[in-house]
Amino acid sequence: MAAVDSDIERLNQDFAQRLMALGAMFSELGTDEGAQRLLRSLVADDPDEFHEIIDRYDLPVPELGRCVWVRQVLDSVLLTPNVAEVCTILSNLTPQQRLMVLAIANKHTVFVVEPVAGQQVAPGPFLDELKEHHLADCTTGGGHRRPLNLLGPYERFCV
Repeated sequence: MAAVDSDIERLNQDFAQRLMALGAMFSELGTDEGAQRLLRSLVADDPDEFHEIIDRYDLPVPELGRCVWVRQVLDSVLLTPNVAEVCTILSNLTPQQRLMVLAIANKHTVFVVEPVAGQQVAPGPFLDELKEHHLADCTTGGGHRRPLNLLGPYERFCV
């Protein structure tokens, strides 16, 4: 029982450290100056400036998917009311389709351990290719919110 308690305590500490790292990033970017610089880099389609801003944070996300993750967070904060398309990985994938999802994820450097049925997929080249191969289920709902399309494309910032 003591070993389990120790593992739980380590999990709690690790989780707290990860949240603190995210909090530090959001605190600095949450200033008028930080937000202005970040928005300017995104709207100006300047990946060098964008990476200069975000790469200095020790974020608790895999290095490979770090840029995409940050962009997804930023896109979810910069919302505009509209009809949204919500896309998820198909729930009835065959073994061959599962391999296709993994291959497409690898091609787009999207971190996927295993394709999870019903997992929501963010807009971008990865989703576009999933749609092309009929591996995503997309629905449109009224009153949802969707990201602004004024920001530079993912592939310019995250390649």
